[in-house]
Amino acid sequence: MKNKGIMIALLVIAFLVAAGGSFWLGTYYEAQNRVNRMRQFAGMSPEQRQQMAGGRQGNSGLRPQNNGLITGKVDKVTPDTITITTRFGSQKINLTSETVVDKPVKGDINDIKKGSQIFVKGERDKEDKIEAEVIQIISQ
Repeated sequence: MKNKGIMIALLVIAFLVAAGGSFWLGTYYEAQNRVNRMRQFAGMSPEQRQQMAGGRQGNSGLRPQNNGLITGKVDKVTPDTITITTRFGSQKINLTSETVVDKPVKGDINDIKKGSQIFVKGERDKEDKIEAEVIQIISQ
């Protein structure tokens, strides 16, 4: 009788540990998915966003051809440009005296390092370069 009670207690404890671990892993997984969806959405053109919102499937392989938002990993930083790798490939970002570099605290161009994840909002020119208006540092 005593062994049955111990066995039941161990099974209950094992169940609670498994349930708690599953809950934690599920919330962690969903948080990572949310970040990835935000980054993917930032790299889409307005047409792709509209298709996505309208329930039609967009072509996620298209390179955004409009002004707007992109995100990527910094490969190179110079006083006038930043080169980043996006999910579409390499993208050169032009910097001006009007460019604002933002992070949870006010930043500047010296805060952007190789390997940084950044979010860029700017205008795309005829040469397919983006003139940055605002840069958000996601991670260093």
